[in-house]
Amino acid sequence: RFSIGIDLGTSNSVIALSHVAEEDLEVILVTQVLSPGTIGERELFPSAVYLPHEQEFPADSLRLPWGKFDFVTGSFAREHGALVPDRLVTSAKSWLCNRQIDRKGAVLPWRSETVGKKISPFDASRIYLEHMREAVEFDRRRQNLPLDWRDCEIVVTVPASFDEVARSLTHEAAVLAGLGEVVLVEEPQAAFYAW
Repeated sequence: RFSIGIDLGTSNSVIALSHVAEEDLEVILVTQVLSPGTIGERELFPSAVYLPHEQEFPADSLRLPWGKFDFVTGSFAREHGALVPDRLVTSAKSWLCNRQIDRKGAVLPWRSETVGKKISPFDASRIYLEHMREAVEFDRRRQNLPLDWRDCEIVVTVPASFDEVARSLTHEAAVLAGLGEVVLVEEPQAAFYAW
């Protein structure tokens, strides 16, 4: 019934939904933390994870409508992380195709000496995809339009430079994020289809 496209970007990500029969297209507004205690929706979802110190923010001030996490993703993660870069994870896609590291190893933020529990490039990709899935579900519930992921064909873009390991890890991250089976399309090919 639905086609969902996710541009899992190095800097920003975006998700769009289309009803196949109606041929309409809707860019989903991604609910995210904008500041402590404030959530809002944005079309762009910055591909950033901030790993706060356990006493850095008041309890529950980074809570999303679907739960509380040990990290924050999106707009506030990128903005606040610029002030505390030792706790910011960005460019996970670049790390995911880095053959010099264990791509499932907890190495990010790279060379951070202040973060006790780091995450892997694989985990960062899974976190972005899971956040976008939750945002879609929240958006549909709010509009009283529930969505069954089994009724969706899901396409995720990946760079043409991704090797087979990075492609496989992206697919695995999507499955673990609750998206089920996804189709991976290289970004130049996606751009060609869009054109």
